[in-house]
Amino acid sequence: MRRIDLLIGCNASDAVFRFAAKVIQNAFGGDLDTIVQEMHAICEDLAVRSDMNRVVEKAPPRMVELAADGYPVSLINPVWNRCVRGETLTRLELTANPDTYTDGANHVVSYRGCDWYRTSGTSVWKYPDDPFLMISVALNGTGVPTVTVPQGYAVAPFQQWTAVVEGSVIGIAQ
Repeated sequence: MRRIDLLIGCNASDAVFRFAAKVIQNAFGGDLDTIVQEMHAICEDLAVRSDMNRVVEKAPPRMVELAADGYPVSLINPVWNRCVRGETLTRLELTANPDTYTDGANHVVSYRGCDWYRTSGTSVWKYPDDPFLMISVALNGTGVPTVTVPQGYAVAPFQQWTAVVEGSVIGIAQ
């Protein structure tokens, strides 16, 4: 009776448990209700042991890097990096934006401005490195913004890398 999970399945209805218990009772004797209780106890024990042996792997959070000034950094969009800091950009500076769209009628390429990334009237910004991520960048009077990311994301300091030349070997220092 220890492999009841293979015989009828532990998720079976009570009617199936009673039927199996009746078969066991006819073959070996015993009280029907006691056999049913024992079958349920075996299944509970199997479930507990199964849960104890289950390894749940949690995905590491996706990182949003913060610059030394506390603002989030886009690794792919220098225009967004300036927009999120509240800088005003000229039309010429916006042409450095990799986010563009084409006007369907005139086939004119246009560059997205800061207002495209920010949800109007809020401190919530579209993050260009991850199209599904919205980041809150709130000013708090300290000069360093409060950056909030949703569950599954984390913030980390931006790693500034510089090249170091030693003789003919180029190394990377942090």
